[in-house]
Amino acid sequence: MNKEKFIDELYVAFPNEVVRGKQSVLIPIVSLLAGGAILFAGVKMMSGSAEALRYTALLAGVSLLLIGLIFLVVRLCNRRGLPYYTRTNKPLKYTEMSFSKEQTKLVTDLVNKGDIKALRNVQQYPISAVAVMVFTADNDEFVAMQAYSYAELDYHPLTAKIYKSA
Repeated sequence: MNKEKFIDELYVAFPNEVVRGKQSVLIPIVSLLAGGAILFAGVKMMSGSAEALRYTALLAGVSLLLIGLIFLVVRLCNRRGLPYYTRTNKPLKYTEMSFSKEQTKLVTDLVNKGDIKALRNVQQYPISAVAVMVFTADNDEFVAMQAYSYAELDYHPLTAKIYKSA
Protein backbone atom coordinates (compact mmCIF):
# COMPACT_ATOMS: atom_id res chain seq x y z
CA MET A 1 0.00 0.00 0.00
CA ASN A 2 2.17 2.79 -1.32
CA LYS A 3 0.36 6.12 -1.50
CA GLU A 4 3.11 7.89 -3.47
CA LYS A 5 3.22 5.14 -6.10
CA PHE A 6 -0.57 5.27 -6.41
CA ILE A 7 -0.41 9.06 -6.94
CA ASP A 8 2.28 8.69 -9.60
CA GLU A 9 0.08 6.14 -11.42
CA LEU A 10 -2.82 8.63 -11.31
CA TYR A 11 -0.66 11.22 -13.06
CA VAL A 12 0.19 8.71 -15.81
CA ALA A 13 -3.34 7.30 -16.21
CA PHE A 14 -5.05 10.72 -16.33
CA PRO A 15 -2.45 13.22 -17.58
CA ASN A 16 -4.94 16.01 -18.36
CA GLU A 17 -7.33 15.43 -15.45
CA VAL A 18 -4.99 14.76 -12.51
CA VAL A 19 -1.90 16.96 -12.21
CA ARG A 20 0.61 17.80 -9.51
CA GLY A 21 -0.76 20.46 -7.21
CA LYS A 22 1.36 23.38 -6.12
CA GLN A 23 1.51 24.78 -2.62
CA SER A 24 0.90 28.48 -2.19
CA VAL A 25 3.89 30.71 -1.48
CA LEU A 26 1.68 33.53 -0.18
CA ILE A 27 2.19 32.85 3.54
CA PRO A 28 6.00 32.57 3.32
CA ILE A 29 6.14 35.82 1.33
CA VAL A 30 3.88 37.60 3.85
CA SER A 31 6.12 36.30 6.64
CA LEU A 32 9.20 37.60 4.83
CA LEU A 33 7.62 41.02 4.31
CA ALA A 34 6.39 41.28 7.91
CA GLY A 35 9.78 40.19 9.22
CA GLY A 36 11.53 42.72 7.03
CA ALA A 37 9.22 45.53 8.16
CA ILE A 38 9.64 44.68 11.85
CA LEU A 39 13.41 44.36 11.44
CA PHE A 40 13.55 47.73 9.65
CA ALA A 41 11.47 49.34 12.40
CA GLY A 42 13.76 47.83 15.04
CA VAL A 43 16.87 49.18 13.34
CA LYS A 44 15.35 52.66 12.92
CA MET A 45 14.22 52.97 16.55
CA MET A 46 16.17 55.53 18.52
CA SER A 47 18.83 53.83 20.54
CA GLY A 48 18.07 55.81 23.69
CA SER A 49 14.39 55.01 24.01
CA ALA A 50 12.90 51.62 24.88
CA GLU A 51 16.01 49.51 24.39
CA ALA A 52 14.14 46.33 25.34
CA LEU A 53 11.46 47.07 22.73
CA ARG A 54 14.14 47.61 20.09
CA TYR A 55 15.82 44.26 20.78
CA THR A 56 12.45 42.52 20.85
CA ALA A 57 11.58 43.99 17.45
CA LEU A 58 14.96 42.93 16.05
CA LEU A 59 14.52 39.40 17.37
CA ALA A 60 10.94 39.13 16.05
CA GLY A 61 11.95 40.54 12.66
CA VAL A 62 14.88 38.17 12.22
CA SER A 63 12.74 35.22 13.38
CA LEU A 64 9.95 36.00 10.90
CA LEU A 65 12.48 36.50 8.12
CA LEU A 66 14.11 33.13 8.79
CA ILE A 67 10.80 31.29 9.10
CA GLY A 68 9.50 32.86 5.89
CA LEU A 69 12.72 32.06 4.05
CA ILE A 70 12.74 28.43 5.19
CA PHE A 71 9.08 27.91 4.24
CA LEU A 72 9.61 29.62 0.89
CA VAL A 73 12.57 27.38 0.02
CA VAL A 74 10.68 24.25 1.10
CA ARG A 75 7.60 25.15 -0.94
CA LEU A 76 9.58 26.07 -4.03
CA CYS A 77 11.74 22.93 -3.88
CA ASN A 78 8.90 20.54 -3.01
CA ARG A 79 8.10 18.57 -6.14
CA ARG A 80 5.41 16.46 -4.49
CA GLY A 81 2.11 18.28 -4.19
CA LEU A 82 -1.31 16.81 -3.65
CA PRO A 83 -2.93 15.41 -6.78
CA TYR A 84 -5.06 18.17 -8.25
CA TYR A 85 -8.21 17.44 -10.25
CA THR A 86 -8.47 19.95 -13.10
CA ARG A 87 -12.23 19.61 -13.72
CA THR A 88 -13.14 20.84 -10.23
CA ASN A 89 -9.98 22.92 -9.70
CA LYS A 90 -9.47 21.33 -6.30
CA PRO A 91 -7.09 18.72 -4.87
CA LEU A 92 -8.24 15.12 -4.64
CA LYS A 93 -9.22 13.97 -1.15
CA TYR A 94 -7.34 10.98 0.24
CA THR A 95 -9.09 8.50 2.51
CA GLU A 96 -7.98 5.18 3.91
CA MET A 97 -10.83 2.91 4.98
CA SER A 98 -10.43 -0.06 7.34
CA PHE A 99 -12.59 -3.17 7.42
CA SER A 100 -12.67 -6.53 9.20
CA LYS A 101 -11.66 -9.82 7.61
CA GLU A 102 -15.31 -10.97 7.50
CA GLN A 103 -16.11 -8.08 5.14
CA THR A 104 -13.45 -9.01 2.56
CA LYS A 105 -15.84 -10.29 -0.14
CA LEU A 106 -18.27 -7.40 0.27
CA VAL A 107 -15.49 -4.80 0.18
CA THR A 108 -13.73 -6.31 -2.86
CA ASP A 109 -17.05 -6.52 -4.74
CA LEU A 110 -17.82 -2.87 -4.01
CA VAL A 111 -14.32 -1.76 -5.00
CA ASN A 112 -14.46 -3.76 -8.25
CA LYS A 113 -17.81 -2.10 -9.07
CA GLY A 114 -16.38 1.32 -8.22
CA ASP A 115 -19.29 1.94 -5.82
CA ILE A 116 -17.80 4.45 -3.39
CA LYS A 117 -21.17 5.47 -1.94
CA ALA A 118 -22.04 1.91 -0.87
CA LEU A 119 -18.48 1.41 0.41
CA ARG A 120 -18.84 4.44 2.69
CA ASN A 121 -21.96 2.87 4.23
CA VAL A 122 -20.12 -0.32 5.25
CA GLN A 123 -19.11 -0.32 8.92
CA GLN A 124 -15.41 0.39 9.41
CA TYR A 125 -13.12 -0.95 12.13
CA PRO A 126 -10.10 0.69 13.79
CA ILE A 127 -7.90 -2.35 13.22
CA SER A 128 -7.97 -3.40 9.60
CA ALA A 129 -7.59 -6.76 7.97
CA VAL A 130 -8.77 -5.14 4.75
CA ALA A 131 -7.89 -1.57 3.82
CA VAL A 132 -9.05 0.52 0.89
CA MET A 133 -7.03 3.47 -0.38
CA VAL A 134 -9.35 6.05 -1.98
CA PHE A 135 -8.81 9.31 -3.87
CA THR A 136 -11.97 11.26 -4.64
CA ALA A 137 -12.93 14.58 -6.19
CA ASP A 138 -15.86 16.67 -5.01
CA ASN A 139 -19.22 14.93 -5.46
CA ASP A 140 -17.33 11.73 -6.35
CA GLU A 141 -16.93 12.95 -9.93
CA PHE A 142 -13.57 11.15 -9.99
CA VAL A 143 -12.77 8.09 -7.88
CA ALA A 144 -9.59 6.01 -7.73
CA MET A 145 -9.35 3.14 -5.25
CA GLN A 146 -7.74 -0.18 -4.49
CA ALA A 147 -8.36 -2.77 -1.76
CA TYR A 148 -5.54 -4.40 0.22
CA SER A 149 -5.38 -7.23 2.71
CA TYR A 150 -3.07 -7.15 5.70
CA ALA A 151 -1.04 -10.34 6.00
CA GLU A 152 2.49 -11.19 7.09
CA LEU A 153 3.14 -7.65 8.37
CA ASP A 154 2.44 -6.06 4.99
CA TYR A 155 -0.43 -5.01 2.77
CA HIS A 156 -1.08 -7.05 -0.38
CA PRO A 157 -3.43 -5.94 -3.20
CA LEU A 158 -6.84 -7.64 -3.25
CA THR A 159 -8.11 -5.80 -6.31
CA ALA A 160 -6.70 -3.94 -9.26
CA LYS A 161 -6.69 -0.16 -9.15
CA ILE A 162 -10.19 1.01 -10.04
CA TYR A 163 -10.70 4.39 -11.69
CA LYS A 164 -14.08 6.00 -12.25
CA SER A 165 -14.34 9.35 -13.99
CA ALA A 166 -17.57 11.12 -14.92
